[in-house]
Amino acid sequence: MLSTIIMSSKRQRREHCTRYKTLNHEVGGLGKTKPETGVTLFDEQMIPSQNKQGVVSAEILSRSGKPVLVSFQAPWPMLTSSGLEARDVKNPESSFVQVIPAVPNWSDTKVFSQLLLESVFSKQGKFSAYGEPYAFSYSTRNKKKDGDDKILFSVSFTSLTPAMRESERKVWIKPQQVDDDTLVLLVVGTTRARFPSFETTFEKVVDSFTAVAAPESSLKKSTR
Repeated sequence: MLSTIIMSSKRQRREHCTRYKTLNHEVGGLGKTKPETGVTLFDEQMIPSQNKQGVVSAEILSRSGKPVLVSFQAPWPMLTSSGLEARDVKNPESSFVQVIPAVPNWSDTKVFSQLLLESVFSKQGKFSAYGEPYAFSYSTRNKKKDGDDKILFSVSFTSLTPAMRESERKVWIKPQQVDDDTLVLLVVGTTRARFPSFETTFEKVVDSFTAVAAPESSLKKSTR
């Protein structure tokens, strides 16, 4: 099953460019500070890890403060400077985890796209260092895994580079609900032009993603 929503306009692009060229001038051309991904480690002393097979794993907090075990396998090195991320430091391919609230009917494309605008693509998000993204196109498809249907969201959009040039990008987003209040997302992608060459790699990354509630009795939260 495939569904698509397109949100794009020339006026929207002009407004974003004008708005953030002004912002870029005011702050001396500097990008924004550390993006907000909603990822909080369950224990700050237990840093995320990546093994020799590329599996990134961490214990993070749900929105209600419960422990969640998260893992995914990526061919790029793990970075911990801004949440939970693995990326190619020389190229635009990347993957990262985002934690957002779970709402009723979140699997509906319209509902989910609004959640993304308020998190992944918000002004505090990873793609907004030089301006909020725009010109979105959303689609969904079901992926069979272990006999169950899993929803995979595909989003194409335009972001701005440090030189204020438009960059067309595409990401896949795999959501996993944990408890009643939390969605843990894996976001993986690159530029739209490079995406077809990495589609097989991205398939493996999203297929490896897991986020499950951890037994609280086996973990000890640090005092912060």
